[in-house]
Amino acid sequence: MAPKMADQHAEISSSEEEASLDTLDKIPQAGGLHMESSDEENNTPATKGDIKSLLHDIRKMFQADLAILREDMLSLTSRIKAAEETTTLAAEQKRLTDSQATITQKMTEYEDCNCSKNTKIKGIPTSVEKSELPQHMRRLIQHILPHKQARNILIDNIYRIRRQGRLPQQMNSDVIIQLVTHLDKMAIMAAVRDSLSLSFEQHTLTFYNDLSYPTMLWRQTMRPVTSVLRQRKTPYR
Repeated sequence: MAPKMADQHAEISSSEEEASLDTLDKIPQAGGLHMESSDEENNTPATKGDIKSLLHDIRKMFQADLAILREDMLSLTSRIKAAEETTTLAAEQKRLTDSQATITQKMTEYEDCNCSKNTKIKGIPTSVEKSELPQHMRRLIQHILPHKQARNILIDNIYRIRRQGRLPQQMNSDVIIQLVTHLDKMAIMAAVRDSLSLSFEQHTLTFYNDLSYPTMLWRQTMRPVTSVLRQRKTPYR
């Protein structure tokens, strides 16, 4: 009995295996047919039109981005050029400003050096004519200096400064006296240093150093300081 059941079980198993093999044989055949179709489609060569269409699609895809990038590059280039020009102009302006300051300083120094022997006198009336100025100035020097010292003072030139348009007509224009040596100028300024003004022939005269305009402005700015130094009798230059 047992051997007979075993034989039947073996026959059933053999039948199942044959059915499974038949099914597996059918599945690969269907898959093989599908793969053959895909291979045939993939092996179809692309035409020139297909390539042009693909390139057109790619170009259209990136065209907007390229336009924006081009605008950004142009804007960046413009800003760089503007920055370079601004930097160049700023450097050139600084160079010109420094050159102008140097030239102004040199001209001021030259003018002050050229006028170092000059004394400016305010208050000499315009009734004293140009031809009378040398004799008038000689009497003035003898009035403020001892006779022996006054006799040794040498005058190079005397002239009256041209009146500026904004000054009133009744105001006397200044007179410049150019001395031969700086020592003569210092002797006259030392004689009037205490008051810097004196009365001569019924006129009040005031004596000044003949200085350039920038130096005069600088002295006016420093006047509060120099006044304190003068009161304390502190020497300064």
